[in-house]
Order: sequence, then C-alpha cells, then structure tokens
Amino acid sequence: MKDKAEFWLQLFLSAILPYLLGSGGIYLLVQFREQLPEHLYAIFLYIIYTVFVVVLIRLAFGNWLNKFYINIQKLLRHRAEKKIVHEWYEKWRDLCRLMQKVIKNNWQPTKKQNDAYSKLRFWFITNRSKFLPVWHGFNTWRSEAANEDKFNGTTSLKWRVFRENYKDPFSYFYEPFRLEDLGHILGLGYNKPDVGDMLIKLLELLHECTEWTSLKR
Repeated sequence: MKDKAEFWLQLFLSAILPYLLGSGGIYLLVQFREQLPEHLYAIFLYIIYTVFVVVLIRLAFGNWLNKFYINIQKLLRHRAEKKIVHEWYEKWRDLCRLMQKVIKNNWQPTKKQNDAYSKLRFWFITNRSKFLPVWHGFNTWRSEAANEDKFNGTTSLKWRVFRENYKDPFSYFYEPFRLEDLGHILGLGYNKPDVGDMLIKLLELLHECTEWTSLKR
C-alpha cells in the first residue's frame, strides 16, 4: 500500500513539476530519487505534495480565507466590546448604589463601604483601557453626547464631569483614592440631588451604549 501511494505521488509530481519548474523539474526529481535513501525520498515526495496542495488552496481560496479571517476578527472584537460595556454598566450600577447609601449617611462611609469602593475603583482602573475606546466610539456616534451643550457655568458638576473629564467622565467618581476623598470633593461643592442625578445620567448613557454596541456590526 505504501509503495502504491509513493508511485502515485511520484506520477502526480512528474506531471505537475514541468509546469512549475520547467523541464528541470523532472531532472531534479530523478536526482533526488537516485541520491536519497528510499525512506527519505518518500518523505521528500510527501513534503513536495503537501506544499503544492497548500499553494493550490491558497491560490484558489486565498481571498475567501482572508475575508473569513477578517469576519472572525470582527466578530470576536464585537463580542469583547459588548462584554466590557455590559460589565462596566454593572459595576457602575454598583457604584451608584454605594454612593446613594453614603450620601444618605451624610458622606460618612463605613469600613465595609470603603472596602467596596476600593474594589470598584481597582476594577474601573484596570479595565478602562478596554472600555474607553468603545465609549469614545459611542460618543462620536451620538449627535449630542450627554447633552453637553447645557451647562450651569464652569463650576457646575456637569461641566466638571463632561468637560474637564471628557475622555473618561466616570473617572470623576472613581479616580479619588478613598471614598472619604470623593465625599470631601462632592460634599463640599455640590448638592446631594445634583450628585445623584449625575450618577444616574451616566448610568442612562451606559445603558444607551450597551444598546448601541449590541446593534453595531
């Protein structure tokens, strides 16, 4: 069976090589046959055959394979974008709930709340490099991202969040090292309803971003 396979391989290559290498192809095949041991010659035949098949497939289906690879990459990227936006939405909702409890307690967080904030802060900082490119694409798509044309002066919370932190408006709330630091910034400068409204506004934008990411192709 092995000898028969080698025979057909040799016959196949003898017919094909002249088209690829000219008349010298047969000469090279004969030289290899005479100089190489039988088992090495058989390996040589299989290698030549495999290379030929690969080249033939590449020539025949190269464009299709390239398009298939590009589509797979787009699909994987789209799934990754949906995943990170969904996770950011969930973590931001957790932060909103945490902040609402702290606000009700007159900016006096408990140790448990401090620990929860530290974990959320670490997660946001660790994952923002994956999230922010999607967020920037979303803001570019929107005609009036976050209604940024309506401000109550340069000292308003909306200005601080959407103008001074336009690259990452969420960072205004997760960037402070401790929850006490964030409470000091917000508690002294802004009314509690304004802080709550801004947190909810960002949550609404994230919900819109999740829908945009799901529909994007």
